[in-house]
Amino acid sequence: MPKLPTDEDRFRKLVWHGKLPIQISLAKEDRAALLGRASPSSPPVYYVMAHRCSYLSLITDDVKAWLEALERAAPDRPSFIKPTQVWYAFNGAPLKWHYPIGLLYDLHSIRHPPGTVSAKPICTTKLPWTITVHLTNFPADRLLRNPSRDTTHHYFMAQYKEAEFMRTGSTKRVMNLPREDQDRLWAGLTTAEFETFWAVNHGAVNADDKDDLPRHVAIRLYSRTDSAVVQVPLPLAEL
Repeated sequence: MPKLPTDEDRFRKLVWHGKLPIQISLAKEDRAALLGRASPSSPPVYYVMAHRCSYLSLITDDVKAWLEALERAAPDRPSFIKPTQVWYAFNGAPLKWHYPIGLLYDLHSIRHPPGTVSAKPICTTKLPWTITVHLTNFPADRLLRNPSRDTTHHYFMAQYKEAEFMRTGSTKRVMNLPREDQDRLWAGLTTAEFETFWAVNHGAVNADDKDDLPRHVAIRLYSRTDSAVVQVPLPLAEL
């Protein structure tokens, strides 16, 4: 008899399959350079239904294909689209490509009423989420360089190992994952295939040995600002 899904399984799937409609417009300063004499008065837009667990750098290939189609409509200008220079912004603020898309939307759109943290949060942004894609003037002082799929992959795996170390004090289980399983883990995330991702993730984060159970819960805090977060050192007696 097949195992019935638990409430935890259902909630996990709801979070995983969450999507966000996004409207992407080409930055004003890049329109003339990309479209030349064919530049329209209103900005061309691209729509995508993005998974909240995905990353902006993972939709850049589709955005690039859209931009190249626009560029072909203006053959009087040489191509200058460089994927590693593509970046996104919301209301003028650069969007961190190494943050999940859903997290970015929440950081920029969800607010708590002033004076209280217990009141119901307020969403200040209508859907679809309207953001801008830029092709020049990469803000290297505010964003990590080289927002490519490979870089995102390496960053994700680094976070994965970091979380495992915080939970168990070791990265052994992650480091011992066969290359095939590491590829399946990443493929599951990039294609939003729940079963593919969790088939690997469940085995990697759940211990079979009771003596190897997690000692801590790994929590990452995010800030809306670019200010550095400094954790006060704990006294040695508390470590």
